[in-house]
Amino acid sequence: MAYGRMPPSTVGTNALVELPNHKEGKMKVGDKVEKYKGSYRAYGTIIAVATTSQGAIRYVVEYEVPEGLLHIHSDSDLRLINKTST
Repeated sequence: MAYGRMPPSTVGTNALVELPNHKEGKMKVGDKVEKYKGSYRAYGTIIAVATTSQGAIRYVVEYEVPEGLLHIHSDSDLRLINKTST
């Protein structure tokens, strides 16, 4: 199994990192998203994209409130607020 790792130089910083060995998803690192399904809504920024050992894409979102909270989501939980410029 391949696992993504952050380069040592980015550990402990606010660097946005795309983990290696992941598929292209609907969203990318830096995109602003809303978690709109379920019992609560939340807004944040995608800070990492990874692929599970079964091949499913997952997004790590850093929430605005509470500030700094990280949560892992599938794309079905999220919708894009705006796209980052490339």
